[in-house]
Amino acid sequence: AASARSARELDAVHWSEHLAFNQAGDRFAGFLLPPIQTPDAVAAAARHIASYQDSLDRPFLVETPTNYLRPVPGDLRDGEYVAAVAEAADCGILLDLHNIWTNERNGRQSVGDYLADLPLERVQEVHLAGGFETAGYYLDAHVGAIDPVLLELAAEVVPRLPHLRALIFEAVPQSVAVLGADGLRGVLESLHELA
Repeated sequence: AASARSARELDAVHWSEHLAFNQAGDRFAGFLLPPIQTPDAVAAAARHIASYQDSLDRPFLVETPTNYLRPVPGDLRDGEYVAAVAEAADCGILLDLHNIWTNERNGRQSVGDYLADLPLERVQEVHLAGGFETAGYYLDAHVGAIDPVLLELAAEVVPRLPHLRALIFEAVPQSVAVLGADGLRGVLESLHELA
């Protein structure tokens, strides 16, 4: 309800939520966790998204999640899972390229295979960010500038998105301060070139 109220007050053209959870029963994780990628989870996500769609008559997008867990045999592939949720819920997709690049770097589905599984006509927003390596993992930390490899990937993907409305740079406040005016200007110029 709060999200719908915010979208209405901001007159947003669309709104979104992560395809993840942070609470199970009375337990709060303090971090977005990936759901199990099964047909039952697809149906549960579609039901949950329907409650969002009933709250506000604007396009709803589901965000491609970060998943730091190893793939489990029998689960749907990452892109297949997001595609199934978007189709079942009849919603749009917020393609967080940094999230799926993070997943690839941590041993999950390749970005190319992920994108091949997605109905790209459903993508209306793209997110790019920075991250870093720690303890053998690459983190979607929203820190630093956009990696040049990710910018190259975005340059290949963006022209394939016929309904794209927005390109977003995600950064925590400390990251913006570290980038400074020149660094932030460079990021924005990169996004402008992509657009």
